[in-house]
Amino acid sequence: KEMTYEELGEQFVAQELGIPPDSIAYGRCTPEEYDNIARLQVRAQEWRYRVHDSGGLTVSQFEMLSRRDVEHNGTKLIILDYLQLLSPDKNSFKADWEKVSHVTEQVKRIAKDLKTPILAVTQMNHEFDRRNIAATSKKQKDDENVSDLIDPPSITDLGQSGQIARAADVVCFLYRPEKIMRIPEPSD
Repeated sequence: KEMTYEELGEQFVAQELGIPPDSIAYGRCTPEEYDNIARLQVRAQEWRYRVHDSGGLTVSQFEMLSRRDVEHNGTKLIILDYLQLLSPDKNSFKADWEKVSHVTEQVKRIAKDLKTPILAVTQMNHEFDRRNIAATSKKQKDDENVSDLIDPPSITDLGQSGQIARAADVVCFLYRPEKIMRIPEPSD
């Protein structure tokens, strides 16, 4: 499920202040927590950021929004969450890899045209999950240290990795083995 602008804000406030996200979402904060939220809101008004939470954008729409933000608001970094949700302007592609290739090339072009870096978030393919589910299952049987069994992600773990790697200047991973250790067993 994609988060709305409001949900993203609640998550940010919760993380920044160390408050459980549910407390904010359901209005269960203490008076002190509400005071801290109010102070954070005042500080946040000085920050220069914009969030567009409209889904289903085409490449042209993304370019228009990005151009406006760079030219009128001085945006220095664009974060696209996530790459596969961006659609080509004309959907004449027969395979997913063709679509991803076209979109990544267009995002790269937009970044160059605007002279602004674009951080495009993408997801891992299912093979990464399968490998690590096998590792956690082995841990349960052999009682080994699971962090020794989990492979860190690599470029081949990205969906349509060739197209993404070809267009990207840098590919990096957010990798948290402690989260992988809690992957549930697949149900058959």
